[in-house]
Amino acid sequence: MCSCGYGLCGCCCSGAGQAPEDSIVMPRIRKVPAFRGFVDVITVTKSDLVSELGLTVQPSEWGTLLVTGIEPGLVDMYNALAIGMGGMYISDEIIRINQSMDVEGMLEALTAPDVVEFSIDTRNRFLCKLSRSVDEAWGMALGVGEGTLLVKGLKDGDNPVTRFNEATGGPQLAQQQRILSVNGTRTDTKKMVYEIRTALELTLVIMESSQFQKFPIPPSESNEGEKLVAK
Repeated sequence: MCSCGYGLCGCCCSGAGQAPEDSIVMPRIRKVPAFRGFVDVITVTKSDLVSELGLTVQPSEWGTLLVTGIEPGLVDMYNALAIGMGGMYISDEIIRINQSMDVEGMLEALTAPDVVEFSIDTRNRFLCKLSRSVDEAWGMALGVGEGTLLVKGLKDGDNPVTRFNEATGGPQLAQQQRILSVNGTRTDTKKMVYEIRTALELTLVIMESSQFQKFPIPPSESNEGEKLVAK
């Protein structure tokens, strides 16, 4: 049994598939109706060159798998080619792997020797684009979790966050939401924090708070995010 406890780390997600090298990662994302909203379908193919998924998951009481970690491997390689909100994120909820929709079947499907197809519930994700002047604060306080950032508070007054919330016709930025990606960077919280501190434009992938409350991700020991409080 591997160290993750579920047989999901790279050492036991290997296989002897014979897929050609150019089929290791196929950037194939499509939206299809699902019983719980909309899903992204992500397909990766194991080969002799790369067979590790690099994925850590946690079974939930709802019969799904929560993504709790993404390490170097096929999923990370897929993410590098994904555009927009595509790919897989920490905090994502997997509702199907190959033909299996129950926890036991999905865990077994992760060890398939060749093709692994994930169906991911994306109904609680949304895209947020912010811009600011050189001396302007973003208007939000953040904390650091394991591979994500947590919105801990918002500042009143005129700032990029309040302008976004007033202008958007969709979901608004709010306390307790989780930032999954900053300007294309995901899982590496140090780089995400650096982007927020230095960039004048941000493209954020956000997970709404309802999803985070269902599946809390343990906070990191780092207090890096506490320094991001808007002034």
